[in-house]
Amino acid sequence: MEVHLELEVEIPGFRSEPWATRLKRAIIELGLPDDTELAVRLVSDASIRTLNRDHRGKDAATDVLSFPMYEADELAALLAGDQPRDPGPLLLGDLVVSWETCNRQAEHYGHGLEREFGFLLAHGLLHLVGDDHQTPEEEGAMRDRQRKLLDLWDLGLESA
Repeated sequence: MEVHLELEVEIPGFRSEPWATRLKRAIIELGLPDDTELAVRLVSDASIRTLNRDHRGKDAATDVLSFPMYEADELAALLAGDQPRDPGPLLLGDLVVSWETCNRQAEHYGHGLEREFGFLLAHGLLHLVGDDHQTPEEEGAMRDRQRKLLDLWDLGLESA
């Protein structure tokens, strides 16, 4: 299982190992195979704005973007064994987080930076595995799964 964290922005004291470990625990919790790979990039508002504009047609910075390798039904079929997998690791996709927006949101919501970053990672990871929040039902289910991941990482509401 591989989790790659890449820092585009300078973040003094940032340690990627605990986050890689947390993401690996989440991958197991979500029932993904042991050979799952995931990439996470921490970028500036300017970089995420460019990605958001180029890939989603929204010319604004955002907090997290998910770039899944599979559509939800395709991933489900692969995991169920209904569709053959290519040899090698399961490349889940990429998460891109704006560190600047993460900082602002942590301050705005009145909780720690670690909690906000964990929330953004959980949210983005769930998008990679096919969760969405287009309807109230989807939003509620996704929120519950986000809470479970935050609790798994010891970043639940009581740690806010």
